[in-house]
Amino acid sequence: MKKFRILFYRPAKDGHYVDDSIAGWTRIWNLNAPEELICSHEEIWTPDKFGYFNGGGELEHIPHGDCWTSTMGQLGGKDRKGSGVRKAPASEILKNPNRWFYCEFEIPDERYNVMTFLMQDEVDYNKGYDAAMIANFFIPVGIGDDEKWICNEYSDHHAIVGLRGKQNDMYEKIVEKLNDKMSPLRSAKTLWQCDVKFYNLDGTEIIIKKAA
Repeated sequence: MKKFRILFYRPAKDGHYVDDSIAGWTRIWNLNAPEELICSHEEIWTPDKFGYFNGGGELEHIPHGDCWTSTMGQLGGKDRKGSGVRKAPASEILKNPNRWFYCEFEIPDERYNVMTFLMQDEVDYNKGYDAAMIANFFIPVGIGDDEKWICNEYSDHHAIVGLRGKQNDMYEKIVEKLNDKMSPLRSAKTLWQCDVKFYNLDGTEIIIKKAA
């Protein structure tokens, strides 16, 4: 069995204007979403080759493994670089631990291998989204390339691939309810409604008080 995590990014007023706009806009359509799950971006986090998400001892605070997503690159803020579907060391992505939270899943090796194979294939072909798809996110008028991904489409699609197959009732419910046409916030809310638990990057559980 192997584990993977779905990561969610908490927006802040730090020059990433698209992140802030996505969080605000999707909040309008998800007013019943818990305040603790407000987010604007989504990624898949896979562990290192030894199965660890963090180091040990003095290195415990350093994230291990890789983060996978489709990113807006330079459109996301002044310090963003690159764009498209990418895989990057978690240590480079999770530099602001207070901005991130996650949920964790354990799946059979064969499902994990299929999931990561397909994610790598998308990275190799770099089917990331463009400015047209970003505009379409706010006003769905059917523009942009259907073969490209936005962050939650990429993450949710491949999470479903990993979770597919009879493993337990929660995973079956997630596969049924989650889809790759959601926003990051709606994805987080849907997972929560499937009784998934969320954690801060330091491993402390997020206590959600607001009812659905």
